[in-house]
Amino acid sequence: MRRRVPCVLLALGVWLLVATGCSSRATHLYLDPTFTPDALGQGGLVVLGVVSLAGEDDLSTRTVHSELVRRVLHERRTDLRVLPPGDAWVAMGLQSSRRILDRYRLTGRLLPADVDTVGFARRVARYGLLGRIDLDATYLDHERREEEIGGRLRYEIEPIAKREVGVTFDVVDLTDGRIVWSVYLRRVDSIRGDRITYEPLEGDVLTEAEWIRVVRELLEKNRGPEPPTTASVLENLTRDLARKFPGAKG
Repeated sequence: MRRRVPCVLLALGVWLLVATGCSSRATHLYLDPTFTPDALGQGGLVVLGVVSLAGEDDLSTRTVHSELVRRVLHERRTDLRVLPPGDAWVAMGLQSSRRILDRYRLTGRLLPADVDTVGFARRVARYGLLGRIDLDATYLDHERREEEIGGRLRYEIEPIAKREVGVTFDVVDLTDGRIVWSVYLRRVDSIRGDRITYEPLEGDVLTEAEWIRVVRELLEKNRGPEPPTTASVLENLTRDLARKFPGAKG
């Protein structure tokens, strides 16, 4: 007889019952009526930058994440003109671009002083895309299966390393600096490790609290998988973003 037992999650030393999937959850924050499929298609989109409140946020990381978002949007939305962040940074000036992204990271919006500067990117496209990683967390999860052999129970424990990333994406109309479209996307991706076999002593019946201790010791002894990278989850989130832009098909 084989059955699956509810999984338990270890996060910051606390074990919690969880049920998570790998599809993105979207919260639409704002849509301006002027941001239509035709306007986006004719005006084009330039990636202004992707910053992070929840992880690495140096210039190199910003550049990698920003270019990743541009590449995925370019691949997924061939009907749109999607331009690289470097084009916008050169148009606005590298130092000004960095200051604008620093302020956006802290406030989640463009300040009045930034509107004139982002307007220089209007030479490149009508719309600019900003992204802010608000959540970037890793969790150690597992699935537990039990099997009865010769009247004794044997358990298989499969470790699962998870990363949860949440990103706010804002589209700015570069003609006047208004945010015309905003969405928050959150996603959990996972990597499974090798199964661990555990056989309790004959007659032992473990409480859930004892199981937490046993599983924790087994996972500490048998190094589990590394969680997905932030970039890999961001790539999947950007695929979902492409499907939510005005004019997406399917």
